Amino acid sequence: MYDSQCYFAIFLLIVVIYHQYIQNDIEKRFCLEYFGYNNVKRPLSGLGMPSGNAESATIMFSLLYFYKYIPLWLCILFIFISSLQRVLTHRHTITQVIVGIVCGLIYSYIYKSHYLSILSFGIVISIGLLLTALIYYKTINK
Repeated sequence: MYDSQCYFAIFLLIVVIYHQYIQNDIEKRFCLEYFGYNNVKRPLSGLGMPSGNAESATIMFSLLYFYKYIPLWLCILFIFISSLQRVLTHRHTITQVIVGIVCGLIYSYIYKSHYLSILSFGIVISIGLLLTALIYYKTINK
């Protein structure tokens, strides 16, 4: 649905910010409620499942690849380097980074399959709302 580089850049910026600061927090809370703190904690402290940086990087570089702004090898290299940095600095475990990459690929596919439309963003927001409802359900039934 995008017809200009400006639209693409603005959409990509909004998507990455949304995922980094909102969607990933919902996913982390969901993992905490359903898998327990010991299974989702970071190596140092806090919640780490899934890695928000790996998820956001995967979305950004995948969309740049899908729309032919970068070649595939560069997309893979950037995702690998950003994910490796998270593991080497003990911010995340390998599992948390892999789950972040998988989530990022799923979201990238949603955005690409709906041509970066508002509908694609609405689908992702609906996923966040569903996860929020599941979190709420789990907390009231403890």
